[in-house]
Amino acid sequence: AGTLQRCRAAGIRLIDEQPRVGAEGKHIAFLHPSSTGGILIELTEA
Repeated sequence: AGTLQRCRAAGIRLIDEQPRVGAEGKHIAFLHPSSTGGILIELTEA
């Protein structure tokens, strides 16, 4: 959640306000394309 907080503080719109479970049980979150030059970015737990 720390990365999402930093993104939010930098003014980046988030699709997911909190991480959710994605493929293989890893936590994921998406950044809104309006904040990333039209590109949908997925953040994935390592």
